[in-house]
Amino acid sequence: MATVTGTLSDFRLSTLSAYEPVITFTPSSIGLLGGRILARRPIEVRPNAAGYFEVDLASTDLVTPAAWFDIAIRWLDPDGQQVSVDHTNDKLFVPYQGGTIADLLSAPSNNQLHVFMQDTEPDPWPPGTAWLNTLTWDFNRKDA
Repeated sequence: MATVTGTLSDFRLSTLSAYEPVITFTPSSIGLLGGRILARRPIEVRPNAAGYFEVDLASTDLVTPAAWFDIAIRWLDPDGQQVSVDHTNDKLFVPYQGGTIADLLSAPSNNQLHVFMQDTEPDPWPPGTAWLNTLTWDFNRKDA
């Protein structure tokens, strides 16, 4: 799993904790990963009182076909009744090492990653190659 972290605030850089925010990460499609089929069930996280959150997500570098996460943020209106929702227009691609959401949303996707799923190390390592050792389930990657 890859850990994605960040801090949610409004444009005054104030926390939204009084509005009970929830951040939802929805996969763009079903996917395949190491013999598993992954459903599109949304993954939700609630930021703490300061707005900080972290969520473990499957790395989109390893999922086939190519997938990403759509992000929505919902919170209660000041009256505590109606729910407001924001959606990002960006696609969240999650590398195997995870990262901050701000960095990941501004990074280009890697749709050309080739993953070797075998018990021996690739030789040679072509650029943009990843190796999932099927004996130990360790993940290794070479970007150049």
